[in-house]
Amino acid sequence: MPGLSMSLLASQDGRIAHVRLFGDNGFEASAINAETISDYVASRRFGALIIDWSECSMLQTAPQFDAVAARFAARLSPTTRFIVLHRPDQFGHALFLTRALHRAGFPARAFQSEAECLLWLASQDTSPQQTG
Repeated sequence: MPGLSMSLLASQDGRIAHVRLFGDNGFEASAINAETISDYVASRRFGALIIDWSECSMLQTAPQFDAVAARFAARLSPTTRFIVLHRPDQFGHALFLTRALHRAGFPARAFQSEAECLLWLASQDTSPQQTG
């Protein structure tokens, strides 16, 4: 799968941005996308961001992934719920990213199914919609 492309969906209520990635997810593309996606989510005040990796190949090293996490953390509101959907072979990448974001103060989780992700969002005490 050469290159990386993405699609963006928003929930009907405007609370959740869902980004699906396709292709080779290398560091350069991932770093740029982290900024672009974060700016989009922040400007529209989404309360949650779901990144779906199930159709891409993860090509970053751990230090590169740390830089990607830092770009998300620098641009998103710390109340943004950050969810990674992943295949079983992407578990290490998902764990690394969500832990880095969690250390930065974000509510971040990783799931293998969209249903589990949506259940987690629904179970939160506060609405994913940001205020102020």
